[in-house]
Amino acid sequence: MALVVGFMGVLDLGIVAVALPALQEDLDASPSAAQWVVSGYALTFGLALVPAGRLGDAFGRRRLFLLGLAAFVLSSAAAGAAPTAGPLIAARVAQGVAAASWGRRTAD
Repeated sequence: MALVVGFMGVLDLGIVAVALPALQEDLDASPSAAQWVVSGYALTFGLALVPAGRLGDAFGRRRLFLLGLAAFVLSSAAAGAAPTAGPLIAARVAQGVAAASWGRRTAD
């Protein structure tokens, strides 16, 4: 299960990178906003990975894993429903934080 979810996080990054030109056109986003759609996810994932591991140690890895999975799904739905680039970037940042919570689960 943990490997499937980990793959889902990487797959999401690839899907968004491929769909970025269409997203930029549909949302009438600037090139910098389009870059934040991809970079916001990767940046917050990297920044939240160590604190998420520590929270997993403190509150339980399984609990944090399930909470992160639910948050990822909800933020993914929010990204899909985003009417402009601003909410899309915010949803992608939330996805990065949620995906970081999966990092320590595979050590169980």
